[in-house]
Amino acid sequence: MAENIILTDISPDPFKDQTPLLTNIHFTNENMILVDGLYHKTQDITFDKNEDTNLSDIVTGEIRTYINSKIIAPVASQKVTAETPSGTPTYEMKTVRNRELGSTLDRSELEKRIFYTIEPDSLEQRNIVFDSNTPMVGNPKPQLTGNGSPQYYNSIYMTYSPMGTAPGERMVAEYLNDVDDDFSLNVYERFQILVGHYSNAIKTLNNTEELTLKMVFDSFGYPFPEDAYYTISNKDTDLSYNSFIQDDILGGILESLSKRTMDYKLILTEKETSNEILFFRIEKWFSETPVGTPNQVFFIPATDENKLFIDMQIKQDKTYHYRVTAYNAVIGQEYFFNNIVDNGTFGSCTVEVRPKISLYETIIFEGSLINIPAPPLPPSVSFHNKISSEGKVKIYLELQRNSDIAPFIPVSDADSNKVGSNYILPNGDIEFKYRKESARFQVFRKSEQPKTYNDFFDNLIGTFENNNMTENMAILDNIRPNKKYYYTFRTINIFGSLSNPTPVFEVELIKDADDSRILVNSFLFNNTPPLFKEEGNLNFRSLLHMNVATQQLEFNVEDLRNTDGFIPSFQDEITNINLGSTELALELVNKIWGRKFKFRVRSNDSGKIIDFNVKVNLIKEEDFSV
Repeated sequence: MAENIILTDISPDPFKDQTPLLTNIHFTNENMILVDGLYHKTQDITFDKNEDTNLSDIVTGEIRTYINSKIIAPVASQKVTAETPSGTPTYEMKTVRNRELGSTLDRSELEKRIFYTIEPDSLEQRNIVFDSNTPMVGNPKPQLTGNGSPQYYNSIYMTYSPMGTAPGERMVAEYLNDVDDDFSLNVYERFQILVGHYSNAIKTLNNTEELTLKMVFDSFGYPFPEDAYYTISNKDTDLSYNSFIQDDILGGILESLSKRTMDYKLILTEKETSNEILFFRIEKWFSETPVGTPNQVFFIPATDENKLFIDMQIKQDKTYHYRVTAYNAVIGQEYFFNNIVDNGTFGSCTVEVRPKISLYETIIFEGSLINIPAPPLPPSVSFHNKISSEGKVKIYLELQRNSDIAPFIPVSDADSNKVGSNYILPNGDIEFKYRKESARFQVFRKSEQPKTYNDFFDNLIGTFENNNMTENMAILDNIRPNKKYYYTFRTINIFGSLSNPTPVFEVELIKDADDSRILVNSFLFNNTPPLFKEEGNLNFRSLLHMNVATQQLEFNVEDLRNTDGFIPSFQDEITNINLGSTELALELVNKIWGRKFKFRVRSNDSGKIIDFNVKVNLIKEEDFSV
């Protein structure tokens, strides 16, 4: 995360630093004069002085600078706390997957359309410039969820104060936006390109290391390949430079801005100078690390208090790196003294203040996003054997459904998992989810008792995978009878993401003279606390509760109404009353009354199964004695 930037450039000032020598200071004749297209705010100053003091040594005519501003760095939204100051900018980067990819074919990034337009010429574009009125999200307005939504996308959400930190109205961005609206020009778009891509060239032309707004406006005709930039806009766009129109307009912007800068009395109070965000540059690399020239660049005007950038030009199982740079205008002042008069015990002078609007670029955040599903859950496991088995155990493995949130448990210190950032919670836990795919499992086995999962390192029997979409498999493993073995298993999906290991199973093939059986127990590491106290017994019946869903219990009494729509009495009508109201019952496949159901409970530890066969009966009793 970027640090707050404190911008302080305050020149020594005689009326602030030399107050013992200059006293009884008065300001008169406040005025504005137009000089070279900028308004200067002038004030006459009179003051008392020591007769022996040489005024020319104190009040001189050189140009002085006053910049006193702070650019607030954004905070990741998941790190915002109650102590975070109000108004702090925030950001969030994430991958959103609405639906799983139905085909293994996935077009390249630039063959996919940009989220904000349906125009065919938007394909294969690398430099995309948004105009100041593009709604973020979308133009036209596709939904981000439901029918017609993107299958998956990366998003960057930013909140910020367009005015910066100092109180006051928006200035530069407001004028640029108004020009585009009033004259149907693309001044804002051309401004973003010049500042975002060609600022070094403009500074070189002006033989300076500092970029100012006036410098950019004076260089607004700087030539660049206009066809290399694609503009997202709801109106016709033209990035070309029209000196007859734009020079007058840009000069008018500078003239108007100069009317709204500080006067000298405010400078003496060391008032904070304002700053504002003008636009963002989002650089995108089609790789995990930002090496070389970015593959795509997006310019986004900061015309609202938040922006949601949607990027559909991504592929599955690929990492993208984004770098976001903010461009700020800092409204500073330059001033100088003239008409300096020394009358012995008193003196006078005039101060002139003109704006100095500097442009700063700051990388405010960057990070990588990988477009993959959530890592899988550990498999469901059960062990089986034939009565006459001579040393083989059958292990049945199946993808586990549902989802879970847990920290990742490695099998070795060097173990790492491939997880999309959207499945990593702020506390570091990971969201594991079921996904329909072919089964693929890792099987670990030890012949000695393990102390931790790390003891299974270098004890991988193998990775077993189905060639079709079957979600389960059976594995035969050769073991010695009457010897204990210790197993654990992991699911690994087609993207290389790992589940947590299953609990450790202690397995022994018990064999005697004429038959064999398998004994399976859950094994706890010495440092693992037991789930229940050893001295306590917990009845499974107290953990299992079944009840009929509410919609099955609704009375359906529509057949009992008379021609007036009323129900005169329920007496002797019990046989005509059904449960499951008409409206709700239509939402059900079938009513449950009189049907049989099987409920299967499987232990995640041992794989043992209990079946409950349940018949749901409806008993009707009529009693009007009350």
